[in-house]
Amino acid sequence: PQLIRWQEEMEQAGYPGHWLPSREEKCMPPPEYRAEVSSMDSPDISQFGCTGPNNCYPTEFRWEVIIVYLCYILVNHAFVKLVLQGPVASYLRRRQKHRDQSVFGTIAADTSTDDGSSTDEGSSGIESSSSSSSSSTSNHID
Repeated sequence: PQLIRWQEEMEQAGYPGHWLPSREEKCMPPPEYRAEVSSMDSPDISQFGCTGPNNCYPTEFRWEVIIVYLCYILVNHAFVKLVLQGPVASYLRRRQKHRDQSVFGTIAADTSTDDGSSTDEGSSGIESSSSSSSSSTSNHID
């Protein structure tokens, strides 16, 4: 906002085009126009205890922004730990697993091993087939 005042004053003084500050000139207007614009001490240019045109915010506002950022960080970490990686995610996974079992049935419910015994309803069938294949290979080795 402070630069707008200088831009308007430089335009009235005949500056060609739209002036933008540069680092080389320390954000000051060109030397030939400095007498035409408001001084650095003007309240239009220097505000909130800052000197010159910059994005200086009041101390109260800076503390408010810091508090908002810290609250956001804490809420974000709590969300990740409790919802995405914690008990909420575990609950949702268990619920989805039960829904999948009720809709699609269990994979191992209809399977049986080579010795005629059926597998547990909650198992996937992969363990029982690998154990039966290992027992059958051990029979061939003896």
